[in-house]
Amino acid sequence: MRRLVHVLVLFVTLASCKGADGLERRTGPKYEAETQSWIEAVKKEGGNGMWIISRGYNPGDDFIAVITNTKYSHAVLLDHEKMTVLEAIAEGVVETPLDKYLRESHRFLLVNLITGQQKKVQPQYLKAEP
Repeated sequence: MRRLVHVLVLFVTLASCKGADGLERRTGPKYEAETQSWIEAVKKEGGNGMWIISRGYNPGDDFIAVITNTKYSHAVLLDHEKMTVLEAIAEGVVETPLDKYLRESHRFLLVNLITGQQKKVQPQYLKAEP
């Protein structure tokens, strides 16, 4: 009985975490246009060395969001000149085109770690509800 109580407490705790709500991938022309607007905003507002903090759609992203109790799962470094990001994934640190990275993101923040300023690239950084 005690074990059941512990399992239930663990389940309720994890279910109440901010990251526990797995995300459904948004697709279609509406979301492609939104992603394209994000890319244009990063081109305009971003700079070399800025960080993009984001929430991805993969099960591993759900896991990271749950254990950190946040709405975000990744932090990547922006190479503004090449329009790529440096990200750590299972295979190691890789360079990924910005457009590919943002297509795999549900929400993001653009952060300048030198000034600590967060730039809101969209009124909401998350893909609109259907």
